[in-house]
Amino acid sequence: MQLTEEPASTDVDPSTAVPTPGHWPVDPQEDVPIDPNRIWIDGCFDFAHHGHAGAMLQARRLGTALYVGVHSDEEIEHNKGPT
Repeated sequence: MQLTEEPASTDVDPSTAVPTPGHWPVDPQEDVPIDPNRIWIDGCFDFAHHGHAGAMLQARRLGTALYVGVHSDEEIEHNKGPT
């Protein structure tokens, strides 16, 4: 798969821009099999509580491995506001 470059926009920070379909920064990893037993969740776990634990427990029951992504404090504050 050959990717084509889009013209760079001067008003968009390239580190935060979401690429349009077909213009991804790397080729899809089609040679890596998808393991249906690996479960990924991520969230704004700025104040851990039983709801967060319940979501993780439910997700963990769907497979044999659970991967949890935690957003940075800066991203949480930018998208949700101060904690």
